[in-house]
Amino acid sequence: MDLDLQAEHTISAEHVQAFIFSFYKYDVLHSGLIDIADVRKVVEDIPPPLGRKPSALWMRILEHELQTMPLRVSNKVRVGQPVLYLFRLMV
Repeated sequence: MDLDLQAEHTISAEHVQAFIFSFYKYDVLHSGLIDIADVRKVVEDIPPPLGRKPSALWMRILEHELQTMPLRVSNKVRVGQPVLYLFRLMV
């Protein structure tokens, strides 16, 4: 893999921090859960490689994956490694 391309897709501590900060903007009860509908806002808020301006197809795939996750609780998704893994898969 080209070093520039690898650097562009490497997730740093700053990327994770931006994700967590954005996630908790939508987790007003500090429960570790946000509505699945708010995931799009998180994706749009954070910088690449985790964030992006998502296409409709990208969001449909992500929403489908989130709907099937074991960390889902009544149409909410919990922050954690599986969520970050899903974002990484979509990069």
